[in-house]
Amino acid sequence: MTPELSAGAVANRVRLYHFTALEYLPRILAEGLTRGDVPLGPTKRENAVWLTSNPEPTEQAWASEPHVSTDAERALHERLFGRPVPRGARYADKRAVVIAIEIPSGDPKLVRWYRYANRRGVNRRWMRTLEKVGGRGSDWWIFRGQIPNHRSRAA
Repeated sequence: MTPELSAGAVANRVRLYHFTALEYLPRILAEGLTRGDVPLGPTKRENAVWLTSNPEPTEQAWASEPHVSTDAERALHERLFGRPVPRGARYADKRAVVIAIEIPSGDPKLVRWYRYANRRGVNRRWMRTLEKVGGRGSDWWIFRGQIPNHRSRAA
């Protein structure tokens, strides 16, 4: 699925989607979209806003159902990302809220995931690992900066 260009007064805008947990919504409403954990390697991370061209919550493989992490999940997370997860850590339901965003198609802060990953030196093995646990990388976009609330079209 490719991002759609909206018609009418907002032509030349890309419609993308941001999935988040209900408990993060108050901060988003106050600040706009400002945070995202972009894993560039097992121990290398950056802050940027993750977006997707796929609006379907059930197709967001990276988002699990809300639950308390199991020992196996904690071990896998530590092996993949190099960071331990404490016992009792809870996975939030990051499919609970879907925010539709319209961004000017030429905005230099908006970059497709593969291009961003290549620019940042992410190796192919790590990209395959992320797709294995997260779904189709061809749907993913990175926004390097704040997305103000006036760009949100629906939640």
